[in-house]
Amino acid sequence: MKMKVAFVILSYRNIDDTVECINSILRIDTPRENYSVILVDNSDDDKTALTEIQKRVTIDYCFSIKNKGYSHGNNFGIKIAYDKGFDYICVINNDTIVSPAFLNELLNVIETKKDVALVAPLIHSYLNKSIWSSGGYYNKFRANYIMTNSQIQDISEAEFVNGCCFLFSRTLIDKIGYMDEDYFMYNEDADWCYKIGTIGLKNYVVPKSIIYHKVSVSSGACSPFQLYYLYKNRLLFIKKNKRGVARVYSYFINSAQIIVRMLQYCLKDAQRFKALWFALKDAPSVLGRGRY
Repeated sequence: MKMKVAFVILSYRNIDDTVECINSILRIDTPRENYSVILVDNSDDDKTALTEIQKRVTIDYCFSIKNKGYSHGNNFGIKIAYDKGFDYICVINNDTIVSPAFLNELLNVIETKKDVALVAPLIHSYLNKSIWSSGGYYNKFRANYIMTNSQIQDISEAEFVNGCCFLFSRTLIDKIGYMDEDYFMYNEDADWCYKIGTIGLKNYVVPKSIIYHKVSVSSGACSPFQLYYLYKNRLLFIKKNKRGVARVYSYFINSAQIIVRMLQYCLKDAQRFKALWFALKDAPSVLGRGRY
């Protein structure tokens, strides 16, 4: 029986990027009958973008939902794929372009390794073609996951793979459940990778599988929005997953990192300073969507 893969793509108003992403998927080497595209548009029930996208590119399944964050939108698409019986699910950002062989290379690995949870491509920057992500690891001193951007030659194990793109079997949902929607945006991938580690499964980065990422198109690089959720959710991750001395140390070191960033912005950028202050203030109690 042929393997069936569902691409889950979350879109938020950036029509051109979504169309370009889907068109690149439709040109991959994998036979078209072996995969489907599920587009979830979370533009707060404004169907203008979704209607325009449908005019310009072929999509198998389309849905318009309220914007409740990255995890919620992707979970919506993952649940559709799971219920429809797809063997594998590929979550991929809409601001990416894929190479023709990228899916076949991921499938080759996920089909042959018994201990696998997530397989991810080598992610290059769309602008300058440099390597943006080759996986990552948990840094105990910094008490946080660190993304790497090295040129790897062989299939490599990684404690962390970026949520920009990864492929997994439907059976993973049975083992660890869906993404935690308390994060809204950022660190849901770290949380998933942590849960994968607790059940003894592994993630792999496949260097022959290549995609290109237009980094931070939706949220803006180092925007107040990005800073708020990135740092707030680091503290939320600690609250959810660390205990005892490890929790105390992790809170301390990550709070110190936020304060250092605040000092960098205190005299030159009031908006970013405020975003970091709110991140520190809101982390213990604000779940899901916060102030931005």
